[in-house]
Amino acid sequence: MFLKKNDKIIIGFYVFLAISFSFGVLYTSTTFEDIPTPTWVLEKLTFLEFERTLEIEQERLFLTMSDLENYPKILPKTFVSVNILEINENIIITEEEIQEKGIRTKFLVKHTLIPNDEHIFEILEGDAKGTKIHQFFSSNGNFTNLKTTVDINFEGILTPFSYLPKNNVQHAMDTVITAFYDYSKGHDTLEEKQIDDLFREILLRPADKEGLEYFSELLESSQITIDDVKFKLLNSEEAKNIIKPSELKQINELKDETIMQIDKIYREILQRPYDEEGMKHYGTLLELEKLSLNDIEKQLFNSQEALSIRISGPVEKMIDDLYMEIHGKHADLDVLNHYKVLLANKTMTSEDIKVDMLDNLIVP
Repeated sequence: MFLKKNDKIIIGFYVFLAISFSFGVLYTSTTFEDIPTPTWVLEKLTFLEFERTLEIEQERLFLTMSDLENYPKILPKTFVSVNILEINENIIITEEEIQEKGIRTKFLVKHTLIPNDEHIFEILEGDAKGTKIHQFFSSNGNFTNLKTTVDINFEGILTPFSYLPKNNVQHAMDTVITAFYDYSKGHDTLEEKQIDDLFREILLRPADKEGLEYFSELLESSQITIDDVKFKLLNSEEAKNIIKPSELKQINELKDETIMQIDKIYREILQRPYDEEGMKHYGTLLELEKLSLNDIEKQLFNSQEALSIRISGPVEKMIDDLYMEIHGKHADLDVLNHYKVLLANKTMTSEDIKVDMLDNLIVP
């Protein structure tokens, strides 16, 4: 697993815009006292303004976006926690811990709320101190106009983050606003809300339409209980690969045995040492007992990287395709090399290989 630029998202207006940029860059850059201002860009971002019109009541949207302690439920893959430190009338001071691609950081944020109309976020500490995000809510019939302005004040290691394209920031901001909007719309029944909450808690995502309809019908007809839904989600294949932000371990938190075992698998299957993100991901899942070593081997074996190593030409691809067709899984190197030699020696044709695979098929 690698930290890719396209994987970065804006945590957004409720923390500060620096999160829209590379967490990897921010993380590796902390060893330097300062980063020089780039000379290859034309415009420094000091002020941004975005506007969206959403089909929802103004009060409903405001209440969702000002429910600070609920942020981990709305964006469960990102927020580790939101702790309210102080409340003074319409001002709330929070400590917000977020995680993206294994990088965790905390922010001290001041929230000023004018009920239903305005929400102001201000960063109180660090190289983004003084950065302000101001949201304005206004009603237009059954729609709400949400206007967001951002005064950017980045210094030190955050200086380069003032120079990213506006359209990148716009896209990321839209993604965050959509997440809050979707959550604000709610559900038609109590059962649907219960199911959606479980999906967010266990699978760290909203319930998909099919899952919502399937489980809600069973709940409403009393064929299952909400505990049955929770059990099914906890034991699903998807849940096996889910790591909550608070659960992810850094490499120095993993057992030495875990590191050696996973590194061995990487070297055997991918023919290279482990990468940092992969170790944190699989190491955490192994120590949480969500995945076994055998599960990790299977996942890496079936990865695109592993396939590109084994399938180096049309002959290997033909053998692998036949093996997948008959056995329902990819061929390992021994199988590929076995049939590759037989083809090269003209001992077998592709049809002979197919017959041979069928003759050796073990039916459970």
